[in-house]
Formats: sequence, structure tokens, C-alpha cells
Amino acid sequence: MVRVPLSAVFLAAFFMPQPTTAQVMMTVPLVCLERGDLVDTLVTRHGERPVGRGVTDGGGLVERYESPGGRTWTWVLSTPGGLACVVAAGQGWQDRKSEAEGQRSEAGGDGEFMKARGVVPPRRLLRE
Repeated sequence: MVRVPLSAVFLAAFFMPQPTTAQVMMTVPLVCLERGDLVDTLVTRHGERPVGRGVTDGGGLVERYESPGGRTWTWVLSTPGGLACVVAAGQGWQDRKSEAEGQRSEAGGDGEFMKARGVVPPRRLLRE
């Protein structure tokens, strides 16, 4: 029987090819639709409502939709051109209480919350 030092095994494993992030991401199906169609599907078929949103540095709109009690949730990224893609979905979302929650209610709504912080999202992305 041939004995191989354990360090040689670890060294060989280190140099074995690993999938890149892009290769791993390509195995996950990406669902993209016109924003209105995607929002309609989330609301009518899954009972989810928008509970948070923000604007990316690139001008995209990121939104979190959630069913009552956080039973199911979906993260959506919309482009300024109106295309929306589901980037994550799951079950059992839990929020952490934070100071931002109090600030959000003081600003009077998601659009006002963003404007109060100097972020003005493209108007057509906020239409539903």
C-alpha cells in the first residue's frame, strides 16, 4: 500500500479547479419579467406585498416583498428600463428592530424615506 503524506493530500486539494462564482450563479435560474407583470404575480399568486425598497448605486430599484407574517418573501431587482428580476426568495423572514424603523415611520412612507436621505429613485420604478 502506498502511503501519501496528509500535507500532499491538502496541497492537491488546494490546486484542484473550483467553480467560479459566475459558474455557480449560472446554475440558479433567474426569473425576469416586466416589472408590472412580476409585481402582479407576487401580489396575486403569492399574496406578497412590498415591505421595503432602496436604490442601488447603479440606479436599480431593490425591493423586498413579503407575505403576511413573513411566511414567504422575495427580493426583486428592477432596472431603470422596467425589467425586474427575482434575485432571492424563501420562507420565514425575520426583521431585526432598529433605529431605522423609527426613522422610516417619521418620514411617512418608502418614497419619502428615500427622499429624506437624499435618494430620489426614478419615478417610473416606483409605480405599481
